[in-house]
Amino acid sequence: MLQKMVALLGVPKDDLILNISCDTRLCLAEEILAPCLQLHCVERDAPTLWRSKMVAIDKKSIVCFGLLAVAFAPSVGAEETGGITVEGSVAFVTDYRFRGVSLSDKDGAVQAGLTVTGSSGLYGSVWGSSIESFNGAETETDFVIGYGGKTDSGLSYDVGALLYAYPGGAGTDYYEFYGSLSKDFEQFSASAGMAYNPSQANIGGQDNIYIFTDVGYEVVDTPFGLTGHFGYEDGAFGDNKLDWALGVSAAYEGLEFGVSYVDTNLKASGGKGGVMLSIGAAF
Repeated sequence: MLQKMVALLGVPKDDLILNISCDTRLCLAEEILAPCLQLHCVERDAPTLWRSKMVAIDKKSIVCFGLLAVAFAPSVGAEETGGITVEGSVAFVTDYRFRGVSLSDKDGAVQAGLTVTGSSGLYGSVWGSSIESFNGAETETDFVIGYGGKTDSGLSYDVGALLYAYPGGAGTDYYEFYGSLSKDFEQFSASAGMAYNPSQANIGGQDNIYIFTDVGYEVVDTPFGLTGHFGYEDGAFGDNKLDWALGVSAAYEGLEFGVSYVDTNLKASGGKGGVMLSIGAAF
């Protein structure tokens, strides 16, 4: 049934109704994802930037991620059971930018994620996005395991490991280690961190380091927030590459709206500056 629904791209929304019980969500997730893995092949200059080709978003992948989010949404309202918290999210962005570089060829992307956190601070998550075709893959799926907490002084810390997986791709997957510190000062927040990729065959036999800082400000008595980002990268994915972003967000009726300007010092089209819009919800 779900596989048929994946193909119903032109059906009015009133004719497409999901009535999913809690006991069947995990089975449905597997069935939803299965057709997503039937992908098409196109080359990429690894580990450099994505080739500049106008490739439309794979509609099947978008519907798969959307259905997966709907399947989990009723059960993941930041629920806490036995010290375990489960949270989910789903979003649409007009351009999927990763460290300043467009991974969707400046087309829109659908994204969804699920995070499970224990009372000890240990957590695991999975997050996915539609992307431009990449060596046979049209979706990115990130698997994360990490540990986070807060000191008595209010300094938050987060460390972990991440696998970037591209289902259906050839020679695409790679892993990364990361760590960050953050601090809230009433309406203002700031964080800094680093991500490191050891030398791996799928990133050209080189290592890579990314250092970043983020700031945020919540405008008092309004639903608006301001964000800023700056990053430096060197190694497999960039030679003294810089990226930066400025954004505004607003919360309304359970949805999060955002607009941001993202840019890099790269001359390739995927790294040129652009405005990105987003709409998302957390469950």
